[in-house]
Amino acid sequence: MRGLSVYVCDDDPQIRVLLNKQLLSLGQIPTLASDAQSTLTQFASKSDKFDIAIIDIRLPDLRGDLIVSWLRASEVAQVREIPILFLTGRPSLLTQGYLDEIGNCRVLGKPYTQDALALALSLLVRGKAGTRGLLH
Repeated sequence: MRGLSVYVCDDDPQIRVLLNKQLLSLGQIPTLASDAQSTLTQFASKSDKFDIAIIDIRLPDLRGDLIVSWLRASEVAQVREIPILFLTGRPSLLTQGYLDEIGNCRVLGKPYTQDALALALSLLVRGKAGTRGLLH
């Protein structure tokens, strides 16, 4: 599982630098954004570019779960069905009902290890997204 195009949206510059480094070391191709507006614009204009999206829940301009709800409502199938990895220091913000509703997602709690990141990406790519169980 190498060469995935991974979209990352996190407002913390240190997390973005860390994710970029980790994704590159895992052989992935990251694209980084710091806010919801950039993310919505990117997916609206380049809908078929990304294999997976990593979205922080607590963004200053729009919550990550609302971004994902917008993605899931897209008319473009590849955007609507993109596997989502929620990244959050507060996993309790995501209810099990919400995760079940949006499907094809995982939650990775901060702090996390590179091994947990690799596992989450692998499960999402293999179509074993599930929603239960927080990865660290």
